[in-house]
Amino acid sequence: MVREWIMYLTLGALLLSVSPAQSTNPELAKLRSALIPKQEVGADVFIGENPTYDGRGVGIAVFDTGVDPAAAGMAVTTTGERKVVDIIDGTGSGDVDTSTVVQVNEAGILIGLSGRELKVPSEVVNPSGDYRIG
Repeated sequence: MVREWIMYLTLGALLLSVSPAQSTNPELAKLRSALIPKQEVGADVFIGENPTYDGRGVGIAVFDTGVDPAAAGMAVTTTGERKVVDIIDGTGSGDVDTSTVVQVNEAGILIGLSGRELKVPSEVVNPSGDYRIG
């Protein structure tokens, strides 16, 4: 339940950060207003009472194949910084060969294919001890 509210508030803040009044296209402004029912979920009141609770200073990683970085709401934050820092196309499922199986060494280090050492936290429980890398 908390995750859903965070999602609604985050999306509400995103949409409110580019308010319909800022759009010169009336059809686009109407569409933005309809995307999330701000009044029904209380996002308009929340943002009105907490104008700095818009995610500033927070970095979020989104792994989603449907993000449009060219969308107006994805351009800049309420403080004028760019929202999208980096884009990695993760849509090529199945194109990474993960047939190489390795195990962590005595120090809890897993050696990747490039030779890079990857520390596996001691809290990670892997019953087989096998890690597939690619």
